[in-house]
Amino acid sequence: MDWFVFALMAAVLASAAVILEKKSLLREHAMQFSAVLALFNLAISIPFFLVIDYSWVTFELLLLIYVASVLATIAFLLVIKSVRHMEVSLSSPLLVLAPAFTAVIAYFALGESLTVIQISGIGLLILGSYVLETKPRQGLLQPLKEFKSSKYIHFILLALFFYGITTVVDRYVLSSFDVQPMAYLAFAHLFIAINFFIMISIFHDGIKDIRLGLKHAGWIIFLVAILTVGHRLAQMQAIQLAYAGLVIAIKRMSAFFVVLIGGEIFHEKNLLRKSIACLIMIGGAALIVL
Repeated sequence: MDWFVFALMAAVLASAAVILEKKSLLREHAMQFSAVLALFNLAISIPFFLVIDYSWVTFELLLLIYVASVLATIAFLLVIKSVRHMEVSLSSPLLVLAPAFTAVIAYFALGESLTVIQISGIGLLILGSYVLETKPRQGLLQPLKEFKSSKYIHFILLALFFYGITTVVDRYVLSSFDVQPMAYLAFAHLFIAINFFIMISIFHDGIKDIRLGLKHAGWIIFLVAILTVGHRLAQMQAIQLAYAGLVIAIKRMSAFFVVLIGGEIFHEKNLLRKSIACLIMIGGAALIVL
């Protein structure tokens, strides 16, 4: 059962990271937060570069990882913008939709099949999303109007599309070449940090904004970085010991923890309904990845 311990650890660390992200974003700009976090993630990953095997390194593979990192950078910024402006008990469950995007993209890009069970899982994800957006004493079509009108929901959906592509690239690189997960993670953090530094320099005040981010919420963002690297390593360790689908299914429980704990911390409403919706969505995600 060691894999279960690591998978549950990944879920707990991921939920703690999201709650701290929300706390920091109450007063921090999304780009500042993202750039500082990316630099902290890189700093924590520096020891990985000292122990990884470089025999797999080619220009083509590094270019592929970099292209994936660009999409991951944009996706993360979109998610952070949404977390900043939405209730965390809404934004976090919506991220559970990720396996549906990955499954559909893998179907078209890699020719992977979609089983009846996986299609049923996608259906549960859609149902859970609908329940998530329902409110007391409103019409049946109101959740659809919310999905149509909320730009931050659109941000999350676009981010999930980008994440779906990066997940397919991750799977291709890790399964087709002799690349250590730790090595892949180290280079991904390096490229994402470079991307955010370029973006904050072009669209904002560069180093000045990074210094402000460190001054206002540096210690919280550093904790988020530790939790982020920690849950990614725990997930990788669990995947080495058990079927990836089982690990991801347990990892998705982080959204449920965020709804229960984060929703209470930030005094959000309708947590019972959101918890039910989240469980429905986690069940759908489990059907897709198992």
